[in-house]
Amino acid sequence: MVMLIILVCVSLSAILVPSFIRLNSSTRSDVTRVRALHAAETGLQVGLGAVRSAATTSGQGDNTKLPCTGQLSGVVASGAAQYRVSMVYFDLDPRGKTASWRNANLISCGDLPSHTPSFVAMTSVGSNNAAFGGSGDRTLDATYAIRTNNQNIPGGLLQNYYEKVATYLALCMDAGSATPAAGTPLTVQTCQNNVPDRQKFSYRNNLSLVLNSTVTPTSAGMCLQADPGGSGTVLFEPCLASDSTSLYKQQWSFNDSAQFQSATSSGADLGNQCLDIQAVDMAGSNVILGGCGSYPQRQGSWLPSPASGAGMAGPNTNQLVNFKQFGRCLDLQSWGLSNPLIAWPCKQTPSGAPGWNQRWVYNSTTKTLSTDYSPVNSGPGNPTLPYCVKAPVSTASGTALRAYVNPCPDPSTPTPANMQWQSHTSVTDTYRDRYTYVDSSGRCLQPSTSDLYIDAGNSGNSAGNTSYVVVAPCDGSLLQKWNGDPNVLTGSPLRDANER
Repeated sequence: MVMLIILVCVSLSAILVPSFIRLNSSTRSDVTRVRALHAAETGLQVGLGAVRSAATTSGQGDNTKLPCTGQLSGVVASGAAQYRVSMVYFDLDPRGKTASWRNANLISCGDLPSHTPSFVAMTSVGSNNAAFGGSGDRTLDATYAIRTNNQNIPGGLLQNYYEKVATYLALCMDAGSATPAAGTPLTVQTCQNNVPDRQKFSYRNNLSLVLNSTVTPTSAGMCLQADPGGSGTVLFEPCLASDSTSLYKQQWSFNDSAQFQSATSSGADLGNQCLDIQAVDMAGSNVILGGCGSYPQRQGSWLPSPASGAGMAGPNTNQLVNFKQFGRCLDLQSWGLSNPLIAWPCKQTPSGAPGWNQRWVYNSTTKTLSTDYSPVNSGPGNPTLPYCVKAPVSTASGTALRAYVNPCPDPSTPTPANMQWQSHTSVTDTYRDRYTYVDSSGRCLQPSTSDLYIDAGNSGNSAGNTSYVVVAPCDGSLLQKWNGDPNVLTGSPLRDANER
């Protein structure tokens, strides 16, 4: 009997021990996989943080800081678990796409500095082993949608008209400090190469001019203000809301004579006064309300920097705003139908209807880009028929690349090849191609970086430079985008985080 009991116990032990070993091994395996999963999740969060932190000190997205080459890796603090995460960038949503589609549509690391993505696909591998590649490794995929906004106004100089004449001073509007008190008079001082905060202004879509450094999360900033019925002195005052009945005191329209013109008290039309320098070519002189004259004049004509912004110009006013030179619009030089196109400071009126030489209409049927010749448009020599943008036939360098206009062809006849343009504005276009105008030879419309209409530089300051518009090989750069989405990087949630 005793022998039987011993045999039974030994037999049971022989049966149960392997089960306990398998159970213990399975438990260890489960713990390893859980730790690996947590490590992979940590990798996604690290990758997300790296993308979100790709920004300048002012918080604006910076493509050059996006992680791309190689992988981010690290060890989870709670133990030996480790992760490595890689990122691939796209214009279009990569979710649900095949590997071949992803390979064909990814943005290379070399293109990333000049090409803002819309999505980043992240792959994170977690491991609880000394090396990756074990059976317990866990792999997570997730897509991060990069949210964008339309802020593309870093602020720039508002420079008095200047053409490198030896006896002229390059003078810019100046606040005296980065934080002027209400009632501080606006003056002009010598333009600075490295733009100081006291000379950095933005031209907003309600036609106000704000000193950038005064804008905070709790303050709309300090704007230029003058009362047409008052002393005429231009002062810094708190910026008014767009629906304020006094907003007209802060509205300044860049007119056909390159002057900042006042608005009527209704805010619906141009007034009869302009911003003038009280004492010409004198640093420290006040800026006052004066008369509006013809272009150009030293006392009241201005060449604002592209970085100061486009005011209300854009699709709603039929103007084409260049993205890289954000304060410059496609312009027919001096209204002359035989003149070349230039990138001129965007013109404004309170009604949103500037002169016809900056108003353009694209016809998707005839593939023409033409002047908006409606009789309601202002300006000298308003043509009685549309004029179409014509690309140069020659591919030679220099002035041969400048774009001009010619009378548009009869719509019932085929459009000549040199007047055909492909407008890439569809959301299905990649960001590289989007917002461009491409001629029949595959070249893109852009301001020249070397062929200048006005060379306003002085001692390295080129804020007032204006370029001829030319055609050049398409490269996806911001200089070739018109009325484009600035694609500033901001945060948004991870989407569809799944394990392979």
